[in-house]
Amino acid sequence: DVTNAVTFNNTGSVTFGNGGGDALTFTGGITHTAGVNAINGDITATNNPINLNNTTTVGGNSTLAAGSGLITLGATTLADGVTLTLGTGGSGAVTVASIAGTAGGAASNVTFNVTGLVGVTTTVGTDIGTLTVTNSGGTTFGGAVGGGADRITTVALTDTTGTIQFSDNLYATTMTAAANAYNVS
Repeated sequence: DVTNAVTFNNTGSVTFGNGGGDALTFTGGITHTAGVNAINGDITATNNPINLNNTTTVGGNSTLAAGSGLITLGATTLADGVTLTLGTGGSGAVTVASIAGTAGGAASNVTFNVTGLVGVTTTVGTDIGTLTVTNSGGTTFGGAVGGGADRITTVALTDTTGTIQFSDNLYATTMTAAANAYNVS
């Protein structure tokens, strides 16, 4: 565990975990925005930001949890069959530039679980199996979610405060929405 805030200023890549249930704790938060990020394990910050706002790859099942801190990712690509979970129910927000799986293999999955705002600036697509909004303080997908020839298998909307907004086209085989007090547009 690292207790102070950590900033990697290098322009090269930084690898966070190598799989097999790795758990990294940066109590004061973690920042690496100058180079590529590779995630293969869980990253936790205690009510502080996880700022990996650059090209990011996810090589294995991974959870990022920042409590009341902001989680920020750049263009994010998931390896075949991987699940990326952003948040574990904390009050922080999540911002991601884009999310894609890896074409041609097992579909990957994405889950958002925070009570703060969630925003995906551009697209969600390329071989995504399940896209889940477990909880949010409102979610906005700024670009297309899925594609005409590459539909999201399941979009599962469990709960949110306010609105889950799809600002562009939504291509999904199945969409489930729990009977809770939120809007979908």
